[in-house]
Amino acid sequence: MDIQHIVAPEAGKDYPRNWNEFLDWFGSEEACLSYLERLRWPQGFVCPNCGVAEQPYRSSRSRLMCRSCARQSTVTAGTIFDKTRTPLRVWLAAAWYLTNQKQGVSALGLQRVLGLGSYQTAWTMLHRFRRAMVRPDRDRLKGEVEVDETYLAITDREEPISPMGRKNKTSKVLVVLAVEMLQPKGFGRIRLRRIDNDSDECVVPFVQASVEPGARVAQVVRQAELIEDVARGRQERTLLESCAHAAAARKASTVCCQRGTTCAGSFRRKVTPDVSVA
Repeated sequence: MDIQHIVAPEAGKDYPRNWNEFLDWFGSEEACLSYLERLRWPQGFVCPNCGVAEQPYRSSRSRLMCRSCARQSTVTAGTIFDKTRTPLRVWLAAAWYLTNQKQGVSALGLQRVLGLGSYQTAWTMLHRFRRAMVRPDRDRLKGEVEVDETYLAITDREEPISPMGRKNKTSKVLVVLAVEMLQPKGFGRIRLRRIDNDSDECVVPFVQASVEPGARVAQVVRQAELIEDVARGRQERTLLESCAHAAAARKASTVCCQRGTTCAGSFRRKVTPDVSVA
């Protein structure tokens, strides 16, 4: 009778095709640690302190001690698994489950699937995974981009937001977002950022970091604000110019556009074909 041996997966290349294969590859904590070591040090252990590449001493609690400088380190140091009390097997199972769901994963759903005892643990794991999946050099939004601000009903329990001195006297969190509009309809990628207020000092840097130069930017304005502007006879503000001298440009000159004649729900859209990101 032939016995099929389980071949160790090649870190950074092999990926479990199904749940049974995942259990074969990562059935124990030792297998998970071995996989991470091959992923972090493909050519062998390299001391993060002195840079010497040689086989380390292995002590308790999965610690690796450099033979040259006697500095102790772990394979999870400086990663999203750093200082976690959750087993690596659970972390990798969460990663596999998260990347296999087309509709996304909620913290409550992850808690139920993995049998976690705490919702906070599931939320923290998802938060770390989502931050790790963001590429620092990712492409910025292109084409036609809509920019808007909104409030989220969340707050910091340790440092709650005071409504005093804020617009609309609210304690909610202000978020600015940019949406890449597709033609003839639909939308593509989205960028969000928490900001302190809706001033140029907070919004313009977000647009500069999120929108590709040359893109057309449109600002979504609430219908109530449009009515208020008409009642007070205000002149419409130009859309956000995302360029190196955006702040100076906004103070020096403004670009006016005619108001839209269509209304979709509670929002109207100001479009300025002449204003583009420089």
